[in-house]
Amino acid sequence: MRTVQVDPRDTVWEWPNPTYRVYFWDGSTSDEWQVDGADVPEVLAWAEARARETRQTYWLNVLHNDRAEGLGLIRLAGWEGPQDPEFNRPPHAVDRP
Repeated sequence: MRTVQVDPRDTVWEWPNPTYRVYFWDGSTSDEWQVDGADVPEVLAWAEARARETRQTYWLNVLHNDRAEGLGLIRLAGWEGPQDPEFNRPPHAVDRP
């Protein structure tokens, strides 16, 4: 992990009510959910609880609508699976739960 101090005046917009997408994986299939009206800690708690209950891993994203490219995902936690064994996952890519 790398940390640097920033000047908060370098951003020109923020979105106070994000939409999240959570993908749960069991090794062969995925189960996708959209979450609105919540903050990151609430979504993480829900995803962790559901992953433990269903014995799946999860991948948490913010849904972003780029004017030029359309809908896309910004990864917040977890890792998309299943992965090709040849692919070197970064250190932060931890299977959950």
